[in-house]
Amino acid sequence: MSTGRFTLPSEENFAEKTKELAELWGADAIRNSDGTHLDEDVLALGKKIYSAYFPTRAHNEWITLHMDETPQVYLLTDRILAESDAVDVPLMDGFFEEQLKPNRDADPHRYWEVVDRTTGEVVPPEQWTLDAGEDTVHVTAAVPMHEYTVSFLAYIIWDPVEMYNHLTNDWGDKEHEIPFDIYHPATRKFVFDTFARWLKDSPQTDVVRFTTFFYQFTLLFDAKRREKVVDWFGCACTVSPRALDDFEKEYGYRLRPEDFVDGGAYNSAWRVPRKAQRDWIDFLSGFVRKNFKQ
Repeated sequence: MSTGRFTLPSEENFAEKTKELAELWGADAIRNSDGTHLDEDVLALGKKIYSAYFPTRAHNEWITLHMDETPQVYLLTDRILAESDAVDVPLMDGFFEEQLKPNRDADPHRYWEVVDRTTGEVVPPEQWTLDAGEDTVHVTAAVPMHEYTVSFLAYIIWDPVEMYNHLTNDWGDKEHEIPFDIYHPATRKFVFDTFARWLKDSPQTDVVRFTTFFYQFTLLFDAKRREKVVDWFGCACTVSPRALDDFEKEYGYRLRPEDFVDGGAYNSAWRVPRKAQRDWIDFLSGFVRKNFKQ
């Protein structure tokens, strides 16, 4: 066999070179990549067309009206040393603010956690307050010379993979693609309705090439646009208040923020998974399978 089973990436204004390379490699199919499109000249080459499709991004016209339905992640702040009986813990120090934004919509005293890392004890909710304007948590009744952290929910406001490609390829002022979470019923309906329309409007496509279905692996950047937390098998970016509440109803216990931040390890695939992590993966996997089947 001299041809077939080889897919060649291409893009706009690249038809002649694509034809040449396809003949050299014996390619029988052509696909686009993130940030690229196939024009009519490429489509006319007569090869099978693989089209990338992203169910949960590339529709800012929807998600900008529903910004509380973006995916979320638990973040862990730096450890801050208390030098008196009060200490302020800044939330976003060390995180990329173009990618992440603290969730100030859900009750922080229900969904967040302040921990005395020196003792490992959880600080009672009545001993800390959130300054939403400064994105800082004020801890009272602190123990001098103890270290404190805050585990807080944050919205993911830039799709991590598109963000990586955007920064790596210097896409300049190209609009940031905002991701969305199908755990929310309205967004879930939008995703399925949009895909159904796309199928009808894309008769030239032979194979739909999903590079992501509903959730991303863990990819978090720091304030200098560098990789901060990366886990190709990570499930950190799948959380939301709605999902946490549903988990509690189904499994009979409530997850802590610490079950996600894991002392800063974010449940790396290299660590032995604990019961809470296994239960969350089971819970989320069931939800994904149900919707993937549809």
